[in-house]
Amino acid sequence: MHFQLPPFEHTKLVYVSRGKIRDVVIDIRKQSDTYGKCFSIELDDQKAYCLYIPAGFAHGFCRWRMIVLLTILKHLVTLKDMIVA
Repeated sequence: MHFQLPPFEHTKLVYVSRGKIRDVVIDIRKQSDTYGKCFSIELDDQKAYCLYIPAGFAHGFCRWRMIVLLTILKHLVTLKDMIVA
């Protein structure tokens, strides 16, 4: 799972243009009623769904076959701003 720390947290829009993934999102906002809850969805090139991930959520994915993944970020991210858990 990966996420960004304040003040560099940001929203993401994830889209799979080729292949198939299982994407998992976890609410890591400590003041949230849904803190620690997770959501999982299958994204592939057949359904063409997009996944919107708000700021304050950790996110990761597992691929089932070769993929082309597009993630649109609200802000530029540097490696020092990113946490991988």
